[in-house]
Amino acid sequence: MAIDAATDQWIPGFVADATNITIPLASLDITQNDANDDVRVFMKRLADVIYDAYEALETADRPDAFRPTRSPSINGTTLKLAFTYGLRYEDVESDGFTLPPADPNAE
Repeated sequence: MAIDAATDQWIPGFVADATNITIPLASLDITQNDANDDVRVFMKRLADVIYDAYEALETADRPDAFRPTRSPSINGTTLKLAFTYGLRYEDVESDGFTLPPADPNAE
């Protein structure tokens, strides 16, 4: 089954117009103060929402061309939980590219 790649299917309430995007605070489970006062809170919740949407898909339905990752670890000094997030995606705006020849003097 093909996935629905529409942004609002991954980030509930997402809306875009010609100049702005809107993401409801409730979609990220944060307050207005969180969103305005600490970019780390906003970015972590946005990354969590995208990761959770991916994880909610049946394994067979998860796209190979887009793969969010989240890796927990413990900071050895502070003993606080830390997360590393990643996004692997194929460029959907490109038709591909041609590798240069191995020998720059070759034709």
